[in-house]
Amino acid sequence: MLTPNIAQSIVNRTMNLINYNINIMDENGIIIASGDSSRLNTYHQGADSVLREKKAIEITKGNSELLLGSKEGVNFHICLNGKIVGVVGITGDPEEVRIYGAMVQAMAELMLEEAFYWEQVSLKEQARFSLINDLIHRDPGKDLIALRTRADILGYDLDIPRVAMVFKVSKDAILPENVAASWEQKKVLEFLSLTSQDLFASGIGDKYVLLKKIVKEKDKGINEIERAMESFKEFNLKLTVGIGKVCFSINQIPDSFEQALQALEVGSRLLGTGKIYDTKKLGLEKFVDKVGKEFRQNFSQEVLEGLRTKDEKKFNQLLITAKVFLESNLKAGETIKKLFIHRNTLFYRLNMIKEKTGLDLNNSLADAIKFKLALFCRQYDEED
Repeated sequence: MLTPNIAQSIVNRTMNLINYNINIMDENGIIIASGDSSRLNTYHQGADSVLREKKAIEITKGNSELLLGSKEGVNFHICLNGKIVGVVGITGDPEEVRIYGAMVQAMAELMLEEAFYWEQVSLKEQARFSLINDLIHRDPGKDLIALRTRADILGYDLDIPRVAMVFKVSKDAILPENVAASWEQKKVLEFLSLTSQDLFASGIGDKYVLLKKIVKEKDKGINEIERAMESFKEFNLKLTVGIGKVCFSINQIPDSFEQALQALEVGSRLLGTGKIYDTKKLGLEKFVDKVGKEFRQNFSQEVLEGLRTKDEKKFNQLLITAKVFLESNLKAGETIKKLFIHRNTLFYRLNMIKEKTGLDLNNSLADAIKFKLALFCRQYDEED
């Protein structure tokens, strides 16, 4: 617990306050940190006496020669959680340094407690990350009892219904790179209103994962996510979220995670970043992700190639018109407003699409679905 790195940090911070050398010895009386580097890794018999007698000792010029590796000064034990873990010493005339003794001892213990606390936080974070990673990528052959035991130690009930969510922040950050990651995580956490049963982890690739406790299936914390998204917009960043299905057992968690990951990926590619995508609300988009790249390319070419002309601008104009018309649920009035075109212009273009592809987007739902699927296939691979 009292490592050389922690001990040297305590020495450096303490010596900034008093103009005397500080030594810290481990539970074997070995100097592991000092303002005098020549004394490192040497035996300090005075410290050994403090450890054995469990009380402070003063070393004078007269008795320093009798204590191997010791110089005049005062030495105090350092305690952590009620256990003596080392000794801190101040080198100098005891009459001069005695007044600093209690202060240096208290500072050393406080700093060690602080280091111990953050070490425990770090270990708990690592344990939680490992638990989440094993839950979302669970090997059916892995010991389920061991997994439950780890969850119990961390205070998580794995039988509570949860839903997997995957978060991703766009990387056009205006923040310096060295603070961007920690800032992102802080902002994501700030608005999620996590409960003690919500499992959150960063560092799953470039994404964040949340296994959120569900009370009612309709209540997935969407309001909190939307607030986080608005917060990110203030910094010209976009938070995109994928949500899987609610899972009622450990065995369903990997599927929920994969669904959330797919919703995030497909939604980002086909419908844009900075939005929430629930796997239950995605339709054709999920199909596009499941078919192979070769199928997507062949299908989009088969459907859309008839639109091609020597005028690339005209081709793109027809594609955009069809895209907006389909996104507007085949409503002419809404499409006209979005494109700022005359009604006759819209129907002229739709008729042209019909002539060139044989698909009547205005009167055939089947044709509209086929054309939309072709657009999705084309757009999906444009993102690569």
